[in-house]
Amino acid sequence: MKSLDRYRGCLLGGAAGDALGYTVEFLDADSIFRRYGGEGITEYSLVNGTAYISDDTQMTLFTANGLLLGTTRDRTRGTVGGFLDGIALCCEEWLRTQTETYPLREGYPCSWLTNVPELFARRAPGNTCLSAIASFRGGRRGTIGEPTNNSKGCGGIMRVAPIGLYFDGERNTSDEVARLGAEAAALTHGHELGYIPAAALVHIVHTVSHSEDPLLVDAVWNAMSAVRRLFPGAEHLDELEALVRMAVELSQSGLGDPDAIRMLGEGWVAEETLAIAVYCALKYENDFDRALIAAVNHGGDSDSTGSVTGNILGARLGARAIPEKYLARLELRDVISEIADDLFIGCGISGYGPYRDEPWANKYVFMTYAPSAGEKGASHGAGGGGIALPPEYVRLREDVEKLRAELLALLLEQDELVHVVCRNIEMRYMLTLGGLEYKVYELRCTVLRLRRKIEMIQARRNRQEKIVLSEIESALDDEFDAYRRRLDEQIGRMNAALERSRGELLSKEDARELKKLYRAIVKALHPDLHPDADPAQVRLFHNAVSAYENGDLNGLRLIGEMVSAPALPDRDEDGLVVLAKEKERLMELLGAVREEIEGIKEEYPYILKSIVESPERTAAKRAELERDAARLRETHVLYQNRLTGLLGLLGVDSEPGEMDPEKC
Repeated sequence: MKSLDRYRGCLLGGAAGDALGYTVEFLDADSIFRRYGGEGITEYSLVNGTAYISDDTQMTLFTANGLLLGTTRDRTRGTVGGFLDGIALCCEEWLRTQTETYPLREGYPCSWLTNVPELFARRAPGNTCLSAIASFRGGRRGTIGEPTNNSKGCGGIMRVAPIGLYFDGERNTSDEVARLGAEAAALTHGHELGYIPAAALVHIVHTVSHSEDPLLVDAVWNAMSAVRRLFPGAEHLDELEALVRMAVELSQSGLGDPDAIRMLGEGWVAEETLAIAVYCALKYENDFDRALIAAVNHGGDSDSTGSVTGNILGARLGARAIPEKYLARLELRDVISEIADDLFIGCGISGYGPYRDEPWANKYVFMTYAPSAGEKGASHGAGGGGIALPPEYVRLREDVEKLRAELLALLLEQDELVHVVCRNIEMRYMLTLGGLEYKVYELRCTVLRLRRKIEMIQARRNRQEKIVLSEIESALDDEFDAYRRRLDEQIGRMNAALERSRGELLSKEDARELKKLYRAIVKALHPDLHPDADPAQVRLFHNAVSAYENGDLNGLRLIGEMVSAPALPDRDEDGLVVLAKEKERLMELLGAVREEIEGIKEEYPYILKSIVESPERTAAKRAELERDAARLRETHVLYQNRLTGLLGLLGVDSEPGEMDPEKC
């Protein structure tokens, strides 16, 4: 299950570890502890009030941009270069930031990140990355099959975390995502241990960022199994697995962090970077601060081990778990968050439909977007020459756009829960256990009715009243009406489950289109995002919800043709007031929707999720219901015999009729 908080956590966490470690990257352990004290460096060493990121985070951002560029080109131009081509192009753009000056004056850019002057700072870029990317222009991109060098440095693994985030498991399997991570690292690092650890990291990030409550140790071993499948003939797999196994075992030992990390290496090569990050993340799985401190306080590549540790734990815990001390002064924090948001939301525009998203197009089609252009007095718009907007207006507008993006993500999560996840949980439960549960409830109703019937007959007998069985049965019908309604509801659920199970399944491609169409429609029509929508638009939205719930792709296509991109208020004398009110409204809505999502997860049918997803729990529930049914059958026989005996005392059979208590 996707979570915007985890997407942000992964990239911000990686940047935080990078910035903390960058200060001590080239110091030995003794020098670090002499300079910063017994615990080593525990807070940023600021330069001009800012915690600088290194080339690790710079290249991570360009990798993310490459993924989004690849998707956008595919959807708007029909190109077939794919994600790896987008990543390679953006790597070349990063190289330009390291070898040219801001602003770039020649060539058509492939990344809007070249509009961010801070990214032109050289922060100890790796020579392998510089030389390998420089060779791209000559047509020599490294591949797994045809490497351009034999490097296993950590410059491949430290930049690939966005790949694990971006794919939600529907477009590609976890193994396919991990394979892309290896291919992205192999662009610059040709040794097996230069790209296979990158595949493992991507697999781990993918697992922990898309699972509801992932166990990190399981994610680690699943990743190692995946690389075994992906690279069965690799010569150095045993070395990697032995090092990762040592990292897991050390995380469970009582050995101090400096000594444990010294046994794993220094992190200059990719397998050591992965092992150190696994150790720190596992040992402090719920404590981001302690994990980061452990990850950077050693005499090796501190910014890379800190960055990868931050990627893993940020994806595991989310941005809300990152202490404010790591966020407050972090360089390019807003840019990092913005890239994370874009990875989460994805490309909604297409060259074949009317839907438009101007901010997205400015980023990934025209590459004219500059995140702080308003504050620096730059003009807006692709052609330049626009009116400079006041900084306060720009900040508010950006806040509202981000809140809208977050609300859109939550609304989609809520709809997915209600219309897909919960219905599928209920269907699976009804098909596996619903019939037995119905039988148990029916038996319970029968037993309770028998007991109540005996009580009513005995009470009338004690009061010397005439006993009319037909009257008693009528009274019981009224008294047990609620039970009958619940039985009817259960039958209704079972019928609905059967109908849903017999429905035609959409292909993966159609299901992907259904979700993308629905996301665009929600963004354009949802009443919470557009409180001023007219009644016709609201009806259209509810029709879209119904079409989505029923998997009606053609219906959603029709509605998709009718919607357009949302707009923010134009700048006028009331613009600031409107934006401020909209920001307040969105913040309140975000809180309310989060509460609703939590409520859904605490109620039927979501509470059945743990049962239907576990064969062991399903079997245990079946056994429990069968035991209940057996006990109820025994109780039914007991009450039936008691009723027969009581009616025998009264001198009548069990058919409805009159009894005179005087005869008893």
